Amino acid sequence: MGNNITVIILNSIVISILIGIMILKKQSLNKYKYISLTLIIAGGFGNLADRCTRGHVIDYIDVNKLITYPVFNFADICIVIGAIILMISMIVDIVKGKKENGKNEKI
Repeated sequence: MGNNITVIILNSIVISILIGIMILKKQSLNKYKYISLTLIIAGGFGNLADRCTRGHVIDYIDVNKLITYPVFNFADICIVIGAIILMISMIVDIVKGKKENGKNEKI
């Protein structure tokens, strides 16, 4: 994935931005967005810890006996689940916003 120090710096920047968003927007985040960002940050920290201590991320979950899929780790699971929850939460917000705007326009 490139130079290890570059990946560590980028990972640290992304984690810092997400933590900043959580702090600054705490009042406006619903519980699903808060949980999703927490999962993404936790997964990022897990992968960052591996990169800092071992120089690479250790992937240990292999599902190739069931389906053909790359080997991954628990931190990756947290990141993916967090991203899915965040996307669903954002879609729900958009749909709710359109419904509310539709009701206001009819009045």
